[in-house]
Amino acid sequence: MLKQYFEIKSRHKDAIVFFRLGDFYEMFFEDAKDASSLLDLVLTSRGQDSTGKIPMCGVPYHASDNYIAKLIKAGRKVAICEQIEDPALAKGIVKRDVIRVISAGTYLDEDSHARYLISLYINKTGLGFAFSDTSGGVIWTNECPSTRASIEIISKLAIFECVYPSSQEEQIRYLFDHPLLKLKNIALSPVDDWNFHFDGAQKNLCSHFGVLNLNGFGLDNKPLAIAASGALLEYLRTANKTPLKHLDRMSLYTSDDYVFISPAAHYGLELEEVLTTLDSTLTPMGHRLFRFWMFHPLKNVETILNRQKAIITLNNHSTAAKKLSDCLQSMPDLEKALSRISCGCCSIKDILALRNGLLRAPLIQEHLTTLDSSLLKLDDLVNLRELLSKTINPDVPLAKPAGKIIAQGIDKELDDLRGLGEHIGRVAFLLDGGDLVAKRSTHDRIDDETQRNRAARARDDIALLPGETGVHGESVLPVFDRVGLHLLTPREPCLPPLQDSTTKVSGVLVLVLDDGAAAAVDVVEIVAPGKVLLVAKIVSPLGFRRTDEELVLGAAAAAGLADADVV
Repeated sequence: MLKQYFEIKSRHKDAIVFFRLGDFYEMFFEDAKDASSLLDLVLTSRGQDSTGKIPMCGVPYHASDNYIAKLIKAGRKVAICEQIEDPALAKGIVKRDVIRVISAGTYLDEDSHARYLISLYINKTGLGFAFSDTSGGVIWTNECPSTRASIEIISKLAIFECVYPSSQEEQIRYLFDHPLLKLKNIALSPVDDWNFHFDGAQKNLCSHFGVLNLNGFGLDNKPLAIAASGALLEYLRTANKTPLKHLDRMSLYTSDDYVFISPAAHYGLELEEVLTTLDSTLTPMGHRLFRFWMFHPLKNVETILNRQKAIITLNNHSTAAKKLSDCLQSMPDLEKALSRISCGCCSIKDILALRNGLLRAPLIQEHLTTLDSSLLKLDDLVNLRELLSKTINPDVPLAKPAGKIIAQGIDKELDDLRGLGEHIGRVAFLLDGGDLVAKRSTHDRIDDETQRNRAARARDDIALLPGETGVHGESVLPVFDRVGLHLLTPREPCLPPLQDSTTKVSGVLVLVLDDGAAAAVDVVEIVAPGKVLLVAKIVSPLGFRRTDEELVLGAAAAAGLADADVV
């Protein structure tokens, strides 16, 4: 296992590796020492190497978000290493790999503020930059003639992390040593220079946005901007291990659109305090947009007049404005929910946030129809809204949603599997007067989705029908609906009758284990010797690591037939 850990750690030297072991994320060696100090965890040890005992600490996987947030706040990266194959089916060590790298610029927190990641590329002609908010779907990019201009841009944005070529380490650190940027405590993340190569970056961007060239984004003759944008996209892809479909736009960030306000003027005008005073937005999306507008005053007169017209319209229609306010109260953060879904790190809360937000759209749209403004329009995503409304279980629990997210009646196979998981119990068979009598224990709910899926596959392999009955005519649930031993009605034995023996098929025992392993066993009474023989047919030992003989002996012992011979 440690060999596997070292291989993964070698690819993520700058991050604390959360190594999944059972229900915990474990950390080892220097990662464990750092994490125990930063997270106030008890430092223990596991085994030892040539230098002594191996330092180790861990956190429960279901409570990892709080610990990750503390590490990000402390300026560290976290590499989430998960099991990528079913432990029951694994041969040897379970395969693991990093599924996501979380850093200051890629962290999707619950805060309503923006969190920007910026990419910088410097050469003799100037500086290319590109930045994106973790909750947004836009890459903003352009070029600056000097590093001074980039300082002015960075100082007024909520930048949390900067990506740059490792060969430009000295230049970037000098840039961020400026007093206006030093106070922001921005995390610096060098990457390999090839990420900024023009040809690769251009190909990467064209492929992502589905275009032949980048001229439509205004990037013709802007090689530095293309290099920075391509590197930014590659960094986000590598960190999230997903295609990032929510990043669907690229815009030119140009001073021609906004009034220039120097960093000194920002502090002199106390714009942060002014923003806090004026901000009456009701949604996280509105809060982020209002801040961007405040720090980026418009130059275009027509756009300014459109905003003023929208404000006048709302003031003149106070009733509609009040109804809109009521609709927007407690609106979930749809942008961050979409980002988490796109990045593959969402929870049921994000899916519900998207559904609940879309359910409000028709009412919001109804109130907007009375208002005459191009800015006060809303497109209702009818198909998506109806799909989510129909598909998502309205009573899904937030604590343990596995197996309960999709509503009943959407998929028959899923309904069958869900019923199987909810009715798993144990059946024990005891020898009573020469007959095998089925005794059913209390139902034990099994929430492990992997076990249910494995059991379902095994049930298909054996293909026993639900209508079969026990030896006394008692109805037995479909095999695999319960963990334990199942005695079904007599059928043809798995093997032909033994020589010199009179045989009688009493039934078919099916052993079902917690991990989904299965064995069908013909119960054959040998009349002459006066004892019971189990003739085994191993049907689907999914993930079961014992020998076939051990599996059958287990069936015999559970049935009270410990002295039976096994063939």
